[in-house]
Amino acid sequence: MGGVLLAVLALALAVFALTRKRLLWGVIGVGAHSLALAGLYLILAAPDVALTQAAIGFALVTFIYLLAVRHTGKLVVAACECPPLLYQQGERVVGLEWEILERFARYLHRELEVIWVPQEEISRLLEVGEADLAAGGYSLPAGAKVLLTRPLPLLLRRREPPDYQGDRAAGPVPAFEEKPICFAVSPRETEVHEALETFIEELERTGEMQKLVERYLA
Repeated sequence: MGGVLLAVLALALAVFALTRKRLLWGVIGVGAHSLALAGLYLILAAPDVALTQAAIGFALVTFIYLLAVRHTGKLVVAACECPPLLYQQGERVVGLEWEILERFARYLHRELEVIWVPQEEISRLLEVGEADLAAGGYSLPAGAKVLLTRPLPLLLRRREPPDYQGDRAAGPVPAFEEKPICFAVSPRETEVHEALETFIEELERTGEMQKLVERYLA
């Protein structure tokens, strides 16, 4: 009976690991699956196989996967300064869009890396996969093949916050009239796009989005 339960558990954990969108949860599922298999081998009177599975399948492989997730777990954001959405304050990056992206990166257990570029370069970086996301009041040029998220619940007219210390982007701060604000995602990162859409929807549903908008645009 115990063997049947462990076999069912191992199958369920395999399905769990394969269906996770967040890499960290997938790795946890794989590790738990290996541990369930080790228990199953032990019940089937194969202690040597169980020990090997636990040592290699659970401990070593899970450790290597975690290192790989940590090494590749970056979201590269192509941006130009656009107060109060995203701008530099000393050595820090701040702004409404940046805080949303920081929360999103924590949600995915990934790190953010920003590269400052002129706005006309952003679409190319997204299309070739050198950047995963674009922020900073991004305007979609004609013919650009990128993915756009739902617009943030605001119409913004550019203004510079009191702590803004001037343009540090690799190009001018874009001036714009009132327009919808959204994130752009590389066409190679469809899973990131879907996850960001879901994350923005959740922020709106819980009221956190409105709090962020009021904090930066009040």
